[in-house]
Amino acid sequence: MNDKPVDNKNNNYSKQRLPLLILIFVFIVISGILIFLKIYESYIKEILYAERLSQMENVTNQLFAGLEDVVANQWERVDSQCSRLQNNGIKTGNDLIEFMTEQERVDGLGEKSQNIIAVDSIGRYYYKSGLKGNLKEMDYLDNGYDRINFVTNTMTTNLTEMVFLKKLRNPIDINSNGRKISIIYYGVTRDMKEFNPYFECSAYGGNNTVYVLNGDGIKLFNSRSKELIHGYNTYSVLKKMDYLHGSSFEEAKENMQKDGVSYSNAVLDGTEYYYSMYRMKSAEWTLLFLVPSSCVAQNTVRLVDITVRIVLIFAVSLLIICSVVLVAILRNKQKAVLDAERRNNSKLAGINAELSKAVYAAETAFKTAQSASRAKGEFLANMSHDIRTSMNAVIGMTELIEREADSPEKVREYIGNVRKSSRNLLTLVNEILDMSKIESGKIEMNIAEFNIAELIDRIDNDFRPQAEAKKQDFAVIMHRINHQWLYGDEMRIMQILNNLLSNALKYTPDGGKIRLEISEDRITPGNYAHISFIVTDNGIGMSAEFLERIYEVFSREERTTVNAVEGTGLGMSIVKNLVDLMGGNISVDSIQGKGSSFEVALDLKISQKSEQSITDTDENICIDMRLDGIKFLCAEDNTMNADLLKEFINITGGNCVMCGNGRIAYEKFIHSKPGEFDIILMDVQMPEMNGYEASMAIRQSSHPMAKTIPIIAMTANAFSEDVRNSIAAGMNAHISKPMDLQILIKTVHDMLH
Repeated sequence: MNDKPVDNKNNNYSKQRLPLLILIFVFIVISGILIFLKIYESYIKEILYAERLSQMENVTNQLFAGLEDVVANQWERVDSQCSRLQNNGIKTGNDLIEFMTEQERVDGLGEKSQNIIAVDSIGRYYYKSGLKGNLKEMDYLDNGYDRINFVTNTMTTNLTEMVFLKKLRNPIDINSNGRKISIIYYGVTRDMKEFNPYFECSAYGGNNTVYVLNGDGIKLFNSRSKELIHGYNTYSVLKKMDYLHGSSFEEAKENMQKDGVSYSNAVLDGTEYYYSMYRMKSAEWTLLFLVPSSCVAQNTVRLVDITVRIVLIFAVSLLIICSVVLVAILRNKQKAVLDAERRNNSKLAGINAELSKAVYAAETAFKTAQSASRAKGEFLANMSHDIRTSMNAVIGMTELIEREADSPEKVREYIGNVRKSSRNLLTLVNEILDMSKIESGKIEMNIAEFNIAELIDRIDNDFRPQAEAKKQDFAVIMHRINHQWLYGDEMRIMQILNNLLSNALKYTPDGGKIRLEISEDRITPGNYAHISFIVTDNGIGMSAEFLERIYEVFSREERTTVNAVEGTGLGMSIVKNLVDLMGGNISVDSIQGKGSSFEVALDLKISQKSEQSITDTDENICIDMRLDGIKFLCAEDNTMNADLLKEFINITGGNCVMCGNGRIAYEKFIHSKPGEFDIILMDVQMPEMNGYEASMAIRQSSHPMAKTIPIIAMTANAFSEDVRNSIAAGMNAHISKPMDLQILIKTVHDMLH
């Protein structure tokens, strides 16, 4: 077969067309990429806008709720002050000044930049230092409102203050310098600068600004010294801003009037801002929250930027590859078909490889973006499973109790299962709340003097019955404890040991061995005792791979024997964080199938009470389970909790007088004879007069036992700051709900003996 002659004319024509075809192809591809990027950019902007609004809504909801709580607390203080004033029997101006001075001292208002204020019928106002002048906000008084709340910068020099006034139920007529005046409003003032911590938002690095406005949009206060909105009326400035995403000020204002809150996005002086307007429920104000858009959803913006870069790299790579392929095809079109196919296949293989790499890179970025969402989803799934499991047991057992009410043995068995499931639920809630406070940096140490022997006794009493139920050998051994009185956060130390021992009990089979050993190794510089707590078990142990991530949040080892045990996966993360906050160390040794050993080492300051040593022992101290003859005065507003508390006291031999709120308990006590009551159990959150107010009123009363009768807080407020608040209010001890009868009995015995 003869080869066909080469057509040079056609070859030259093909060579001339080649650059043109390449240019046309490149133009088409680039145009397609630009159109795609334009559509993609528009889509991303809308998604990012929705995400930013959602994140801002979550952040501002917390900020606004916090401000509502602060203002509500101020009104509670005003109500309390007005009640005290009405019951004081003030007759003269000097009496009023002395009363205001004493109340500021009792409530510690001076330390909080607060003052008590009184206003008479002609608009003059008084501080503890006497008459200060005429109140310029007279229009509030003229309207006769029961509650008045406004911001002023003229009542005291160089101060902007928030004023809370309540109209007295009965005006108080007093004689001042020979003139009869009538006090009609009474309340407190607070320096607005003290509200700045509530205005700042850590999620935005403190870059936000909050304006306090009246109903017409007039500025009353700015949380930052720098003015972003210049002008007297903020609504006029907001209306003139350049709005994005089809929004407008009129729409934002309409949404606020309808829903109480609104969100928008606009440009002010060349800077893009997100802002929210919120109409407060506890004050006649509107809050304007502004934050630069560069601070909103920063992590999401970074992720989007990375994704866009990957898309651009992929598009450019695709353009280059396609161009190379086109050139190769056009240059070699005159070759044999087999050679062309072979080359094309080779090129296509290269393209596939490049495409696979690009797809892999995109999938990796996508998986990274989903990791946080997946972790949250897994956590919620675990929580849903564990909570529903415990709730199923509680609901099912209560139905069985109803059906088997005539069988005491079965009822006792079912009640035991209900108690176990209820404690599991309480543990889940406590761990979630603790982890939330740890991650937000709000957890605090409550350093106080405690007895390590008593702490270990409580641990022993809590866990020995659980171990005996599983026929486990449980021993508590104390070595070389030379100082029993130490300083530290007793509740957090117990929480650490509770987590370690709970895990040991859960993951050790029936009949296994568990040891808690406590020893004092040495005294470190600064008069600190080096205390070691070692928890050892011969349970299922842990794998070496899991030990590397045991302290990570939500970590749970995936094994059949482990998955059968309920838990949040937060326990060891909480333990590690608490040990770090105390400046201690934690270590673990574990062999899968043989058991685990945890050691926690803490340096605790030695108290001057520590004069006697504790000998080596593993004995228990039993608590007398009776309250025979003890007379209780109880304050509890929840009917079910009140019935439960009364029944607990009755079955242990005590006597109980139950009151529905703090005011009733206070009045019952001050009208009682000495010795009529031995001890007071006080709930905290109650109507009319809460537990703190009732305790302070009892301590300040003239009753012979006012200073000596023990008062124990029994409340669902269970954090360290709640314990401090109870002690500051004059209470002697704090017991958190749900109520534990053993803890109640031991606390009562400690108070009375």
